[in-house]
Amino acid sequence: SVDSVFIDTVGIGNFMFLSTSGFDTSISYQHLQNGDPAIVFTLEVEADDATVEEAYYATVLTTGIQQAEPSNSTKVYPNPALDDVIHIQIQHKNANLLKIYDLNGKEVYTTNVKNVQDLKLQLNLVAGTYLYKLFSLSGDMLDSGRFIKGK
Repeated sequence: SVDSVFIDTVGIGNFMFLSTSGFDTSISYQHLQNGDPAIVFTLEVEADDATVEEAYYATVLTTGIQQAEPSNSTKVYPNPALDDVIHIQIQHKNANLLKIYDLNGKEVYTTNVKNVQDLKLQLNLVAGTYLYKLFSLSGDMLDSGRFIKGK
């Protein structure tokens, strides 16, 4: 029977459980990587004890990323904002939606920004740090950043 599946994503011999149905709670290794960034182990054990009968591993390679990293080319000013007005300059032609979040992840403002380059917003926000994300029509995140609302 298969006891546990582990994955090492940082390449230093520490493992995280992917699934478990038996005995193992931790594992370490030496000289098994050969320079590979991740190894997945599956351990087979006898049903009545914790002796490892066989260990299998497969190298896991990253072949791409789902989204490009945000470019941070959107400009928000003044930053910090001392009153309720902020200006946003959008440099992305494919921009469709702007969302603003507080640091708890709560969405506090959303607006359509299709065909908008300069945006002036009157926001009644409490003092604090806010995050913004700019999305395309297909939902891909184009840009993100933060701004501070002063007192």
